[in-house]
Amino acid sequence: MRARMRRVIVPRLEIMPTDAVSLDFLAKQAKLNLDELRVVRKEIAEMMRLISANYELTRRVARRQGELRAPIAGNGNSTRPELSP
Repeated sequence: MRARMRRVIVPRLEIMPTDAVSLDFLAKQAKLNLDELRVVRKEIAEMMRLISANYELTRRVARRQGELRAPIAGNGNSTRPELSP
């Protein structure tokens, strides 16, 4: 499963007037900040899901390799019935 790369569009920052504090400007900046934070949180959640899936797959592969090596090593963990002489 391939992760989809999202293109993050960063809006151009506006410059606040120096003569007075603009509440509209501050509100726009806070909204942009929250929007970007939501995108980052979604990307982090997707990364954590992929990390967990990768970890589980690695464990399954290691367990399966052990199952396949056991009969070759002859340590008695074979699932095949032994032939009697």
